Amino acid sequence: MGSNKNDFHQLLDDIQRVTEKYNQINAEKYKKGELFNIFEVLGMSEDEVHTHSAFIAELLNPKGSHGMGSKPLSLFIEILNNIFDFNFDPDHAKVEVEKYIGPITKDYKRGGRIDIFIISGNRAILFENKINAKDQYKQLIRYYNYAKEHYKNNFALLYLNKEWKIASNESITDNKIKLKANEDYYCISYKEEIRNWLQQCLLFANDKPIVKENIIQYLNLISGLTGVMDNKKDEIVSIMRTYPSQVYEILTYQDEYKKDIVTDVLKQEFKKFAEENGFILSETDGFYSGKRQSSLSFRKEDWKNAVISIVAENSMNNYWIAITAKKGAGNLKTPMESLGPLKENPGKGWPFGWCWLPNDYRYLYSPKTIRDIINGTFIKIVGKLIISIAEEFEQKPNYRDI
Repeated sequence: MGSNKNDFHQLLDDIQRVTEKYNQINAEKYKKGELFNIFEVLGMSEDEVHTHSAFIAELLNPKGSHGMGSKPLSLFIEILNNIFDFNFDPDHAKVEVEKYIGPITKDYKRGGRIDIFIISGNRAILFENKINAKDQYKQLIRYYNYAKEHYKNNFALLYLNKEWKIASNESITDNKIKLKANEDYYCISYKEEIRNWLQQCLLFANDKPIVKENIIQYLNLISGLTGVMDNKKDEIVSIMRTYPSQVYEILTYQDEYKKDIVTDVLKQEFKKFAEENGFILSETDGFYSGKRQSSLSFRKEDWKNAVISIVAENSMNNYWIAITAKKGAGNLKTPMESLGPLKENPGKGWPFGWCWLPNDYRYLYSPKTIRDIINGTFIKIVGKLIISIAEEFEQKPNYRDI
């Protein structure tokens, strides 16, 4: 099938029609308050530790503030038993988020933090929770070794992600050892197991309206993250399948399009922002092309060594922001203390803490980020964060000497 001008126009017209239809549906939901979600309002929709692990762990905790005792954990165990047989006493369980199991060793076989850890007697459940972050090197190997050493065969290592994907080889391989999915570790998903579990929990929360409403909010959140009940997506995909040649042409150049938006539009937006707010702007090679560990830095004239840096943790994703030392100045020697906007713990090189870019912008080349770069929302939100960090930093005693 050849591409022609009329088919391109029809493709865009059909997508526009569906978009307008769902804009109207969302407008009606807005009037009824159905679009309000506290997790999204607070910019925490994809925060693995402080949103997802924290919420799931609290609900699984028999002594949690939900007041339902061990019922949520019992329901979760029942769901696990549909996948594999695992005896576990929920009534005497203890739950911990970000359980520290020691420093990561040089061979990467020990140490780290387990996202959710549940123990009851001599049995344990360990969660590795993934929303968008990539697996760390030998990550599941480290947790498996810890569980094997302390609980022999009386443990379940769970790999939780959006849609039941297996862990990467980088996470499960150590020399000639490779953990087997659904034998050494078990895959569960937000889309299936967690949603089913939350729906069952709702049935037991009828007499607890605040708990019920929070479960509904969280259930709506993960339904959105996993694309459940996304009728707009289904309709758009159906239209795209009707025009394969035209969609092929668009998809062929999507990476070049995204790169053009970031290297041209975003670069100019940051330059304009820096000039208007009195920042000196600098970048390391490859920031706008998404090079790993590249950075973009903002500083004031009277700052000695400190800069506010946006850093690419990996290639083209996981962008975080912190106060670091300008290039060539080494690490900052300031005593470790957090600044309000930087919610994650201080460490060597970022003594005031750090945080991911807000509003799910930690993935610079994602469709949402590209859209918001174009419409100006990105620079407004990220610029506001940079200004907030700078203002609080300048309230520190002797900040000019840092």
